[in-house]
Amino acid sequence: MTEPDSLWCKVVKARCETRGGSSWWNDITSACVLEGWNWFENGAQKLVREGNDTAFWTESWLGNESLQSRFPRLYNLSKQKRYSVKNMGMWSNGVWHWDFKWRRSLRGREEAWLEELMGMLMFENANEEGDSDSDPAFASIWTVCAPSNVRAFVWRLLLDRLPTRDNLRRRHLLGEDDDARCPLCQQADETSEHLFSLCPVTTRLWSACYAWRGMQSVLSASVREHFLQFPMIGRSKKQQAGEWALWMSLVWTVWMLRNKVVFQGANVELENTSKLIQVKSWQWVKAKVDGFSYSWFEWRSNPSACMDLL
Repeated sequence: MTEPDSLWCKVVKARCETRGGSSWWNDITSACVLEGWNWFENGAQKLVREGNDTAFWTESWLGNESLQSRFPRLYNLSKQKRYSVKNMGMWSNGVWHWDFKWRRSLRGREEAWLEELMGMLMFENANEEGDSDSDPAFASIWTVCAPSNVRAFVWRLLLDRLPTRDNLRRRHLLGEDDDARCPLCQQADETSEHLFSLCPVTTRLWSACYAWRGMQSVLSASVREHFLQFPMIGRSKKQQAGEWALWMSLVWTVWMLRNKVVFQGANVELENTSKLIQVKSWQWVKAKVDGFSYSWFEWRSNPSACMDLL
């Protein structure tokens, strides 16, 4: 069902479909295909284990489609089209390193696709290692009034699984001579801690966010600690979820800004970025919290007062 063009499948079909066909075979094929839709093929996912028998590009082992289908340009540029998952990298000091080989250097949008692919691979690796749902930071992520893709992004951020330049270099996807500096400030290597906590551009956005909330705070260098400290003391769980939506809107907007700078050569505009953070957080809370009826004007004027009444 999953390898219709393979030799073994052709042999089985030839033996079972001759002279009216085997009733056993007919039962299998009819059960797998209902009203023209192959639920087995579309719903099954291969168990990779060590990756010896799983083709990296052409089999659906990472999600519901093959990486060849999801990233056709990268597949065409790859020199490893027939490699198994296991042969696409190596272990070094207990850490798995992906080792991609291309027919030429990647450029422009191709680099963005590679970063998306690396994000998927990091997410899968974190799933295999097990997350930290017992940790209050990770347990809180799923309660936040934010879109599911943003919460998954923050989950990866707290695990340090985002494809920052520092992470890409440590996984040998950037060379030692490649630029690993923060795209927003060009003053330090782009680690998660730097990009979301220490970068001068980001710290100005955090300062504007705290001023908008009518607060002052010392920014923690630890992304996890800052996430936990962000809600005001004494907030209910519902109010905390609303405030964490604001936190997530800022880090998500910073990541989107970073990608625009890297891949589109965009300029950093702090005022517009701050307004976008406010708009996103209002949209998310309004969409996710029952009974939230505050207008954009009320939210922009006093978000803390809106939170008080959640």
